[in-house]
Amino acid sequence: MKNTKDSVSKNFGRQIFDEKDFQSKCYMVTGNSADISSIFASLQEETGGVAIVCFDGDLYIEIDSSPIHMDKGTLCTFFSGNRFEYKGSSLEFIGYIAVIGSYFISNLDTHISITYFLYNKNNPVIPIPSEELNTIQQSLQIFSDKMERTDHPYHKEIMREILLIAMYEICAVYEQQEHNISGKKERLKKEEQLKEFLRLVELNCREERALEFYAQKLSLTSKYLSSNIKSLTGYSAAEWIHHILLLRIKSVLRSSPMSMQQVADYFHFPNASFFGKFFKKYTGMTPREYKLNA
Repeated sequence: MKNTKDSVSKNFGRQIFDEKDFQSKCYMVTGNSADISSIFASLQEETGGVAIVCFDGDLYIEIDSSPIHMDKGTLCTFFSGNRFEYKGSSLEFIGYIAVIGSYFISNLDTHISITYFLYNKNNPVIPIPSEELNTIQQSLQIFSDKMERTDHPYHKEIMREILLIAMYEICAVYEQQEHNISGKKERLKKEEQLKEFLRLVELNCREERALEFYAQKLSLTSKYLSSNIKSLTGYSAAEWIHHILLLRIKSVLRSSPMSMQQVADYFHFPNASFFGKFFKKYTGMTPREYKLNA
């Protein structure tokens, strides 16, 4: 295997993958640089789970006003809805930063819970056993080596599967640490509710956008459901509904020959004008502009 520092230096501060279909981006970074700060600033615009793996050195960040220190062989995950800020890093720092889109997470095998990407306020940083760290490092090395092969007919599919391998390894680290987390029973209950909520939104967001619909399906009050989701992810339930709906709409706009009126009908908007205003409110562009630039 290549020397990690040499490889990461080659890709210093670079976005090494941007998977539009799954709204995921990956970066490999090293050293104490303004580039790392700019990457963290760009993550503020994303929606999904953020995963940081520290291979060497030290990284200092702040999540919801709480100082976080990462050193060699540690993992930190949280939702981009949390307030977070880069505070500094040592010259020896080598790390991997990824934002994993909610659609990507929802397409993991069903036995892998979305909850492993949640930021736990009591345990924001966990150690990665050396064997798992080496496996994650190898996956990311392959990822970095293959990223330039854009002329390969299955480049996107290969990159997606390599990223999946890395994500499963990260999930495994959390699963192995599960017994160390306090308040496990109550936390798991809330996270299962979150997982079921997101599953229901994926299935029904074309027709149903009201929080009351999902709360009723889960036999919860709207206030209780929204409070749980906000505390776990940093986003309200309504924001998740809109986010997942927009992902679905964008996917259709990119891949379907349907007219704007047909897309509006498909997603049960009253008319194309209302659909256009909704889409522009949350994306800053009209559906037609998005389709032309996708």
